[in-house]
Amino acid sequence: MSKGPEKRLVNNALAYLRSRPDEFWFKVHGGPYQEAGLPDLIGSTTGPCPHCGELIAGLFAGCEAKRPDGKGRLSAKQFQILKRIERSGGIIAVFKEVNFLRMVLDEGLGFALVEEDEIGGKPR
Repeated sequence: MSKGPEKRLVNNALAYLRSRPDEFWFKVHGGPYQEAGLPDLIGSTTGPCPHCGELIAGLFAGCEAKRPDGKGRLSAKQFQILKRIERSGGIIAVFKEVNFLRMVLDEGLGFALVEEDEIGGKPR
């Protein structure tokens, strides 16, 4: 079975994230017993609080991979869940390349959610 571009991206990102000291990351495997729309990668990292800017260890993070060729889009459910994570004080990222995650985490640039017009369906 061949690995598609998004699967390769997730595997490469997870390898990078797990190499970061004092952090914890795991892959969410979708299925009939898993809540739909959860980010591909969930973890605990050190980074600036999205509300006050103070550096926090143990910051909840959710990262969603999308195909590098631009064919993948967030579903409405994925968008809603990422917004809930963000509103609750977690940090989020939608990424198309591992270097984006590296830049965000290493340089503390902050995570970003795509605009609503970039999702595949309208949020409810």
